[in-house]
This record gives sequence, C-alpha cells and structure tokens, in this order.
Amino acid sequence: MTDHIGPGVLSARFDRDVLEEVLNRAGRREKRSRRLPAHVMIRYVIAMGLFFTESYDEVMRRLVGNLRRLGSWVDDWQVPTKSAITQARQRLGVEPVKALFERVCVPLASRGTKGAWLGRRRLMAIDATSLDVADTDANAERFGRMGSGPKVSAYPKLHVAALAECGSHAIVAAKLGSCRTGERTLVADLAGSVGPDMLVLADAGLYSYELFGSFAATGADLAWRIGASVSVGHLRWLADGSYLALIYTPGG
Repeated sequence: MTDHIGPGVLSARFDRDVLEEVLNRAGRREKRSRRLPAHVMIRYVIAMGLFFTESYDEVMRRLVGNLRRLGSWVDDWQVPTKSAITQARQRLGVEPVKALFERVCVPLASRGTKGAWLGRRRLMAIDATSLDVADTDANAERFGRMGSGPKVSAYPKLHVAALAECGSHAIVAAKLGSCRTGERTLVADLAGSVGPDMLVLADAGLYSYELFGSFAATGADLAWRIGASVSVGHLRWLADGSYLALIYTPGG
C-alpha cells in the first residue's frame, strides 16, 4: 500500500479544520506552542499505521517533509528524539483519534460503485478478527493472550469487530476489545451505525436471537447465515425458492 500512498494523502484527506474540530471536542487543544502540535501528532499516528515498518523518526521525517512542501512548515524544524515523540503521543491520547474516526469514516460508495448496492440498498458487512499488538505488560493485561500454558500466543491479541461497506471496503464503525471478549459482545455495539437504507451481511458465528433483533430494529435489511443447530419455523415457500420462517428466543 505504501508504494502508492504517501503522507500527502493524510493532508488531503484530513484537513486542518477537521483536525482542530476533533481536538476541540476531545479537549486536547494546546495551551502553548509546541514543537509537535496536536494536529501534527494526529497525522503522525495515522502515518505510523501506513509506514509501520519504519522507525518513529523516519515516519516523522516523511510527514514533516510533506508539510514543508505544502507550505505548512517553514521554520528550521529538526526531527525530535523518540522520547519527545512518545511524550507528544501521550499528550494527544486516544480521544482525538477516536473522534476523528467517528467524524470521517463514513460510507464512500457512489451509485456507480461496483458491488456496493443491491437495488437501493447499500451493501454492508460485519465481521470480527484478532490482531497482534506490541508485547508489553500493559497490552497483555488489557487485551490478553490466546491459549494457555506452552501454547499461549507470543503476542497479546486485540479483538476487533467492524462494519464495512462492501463496494469500497471502507471501515465505517469498529469496536475494540480483549481477545477474551466474544465476537457477539463487540458486534452489538455496531448496531447504532446501520440504518434503513442498508443490507447488512453476517456469517453464522455472529447470529443470536438478541443480536439479530437489535440490528433488525434499526430498520436495516439483514442477510445473516445461521448454523444448523438454530431452529426456525417454516411458514411458506416463495416463488424464488426461498421461504418465510420464524425465529425463536432460545428455549422458546
């Protein structure tokens, strides 16, 4: 990806006004001028995800070099030490980055986007996965490790459930948690991000009566697989070979 995406994308996609808006909302606006202002650190955190094989200071060089070319950085600024960068990240915290995600990560597909629509319904999908995080005591305590004993995972695991637009592959909502947190628990928090104009897809492992009901209550149409152990009541066949069915509460 980084062969095709440079730091200029961050400046084009996340302009200064948007960054200042989320900093104000999160209460992270600086009270004094700093070498690493908060709006730069937001871009830096995103750039670290794009250039994850590079060192802290190399990512900063790439980012600031682009800001200079744009005329947004005109002094004799020098790359800070890794310690200074770490302190600036700690001052920023997670709230502005979370607020930026909620502000700008929205469905992107136009009416002409291939694979994005079924009739007038925007195709969306929910799924969950696990990702390795840095092997620190804090991450191990917060996210846990998979397995136990000699088979425990080498790295702590972050569990993430996400809502994605099928045509663009844009992630428009996400919930993070421990690897010990069940998929359905995380997915439940995504219901507020779907709406009546969507058709939401999900695999059988995410089905439960309560979860299906909470998503159906949003007005979205649902196309969810169910496992063979789920009992449904057959009502009648339809002309296209499908059939109407009833689903029951567990034990109902």
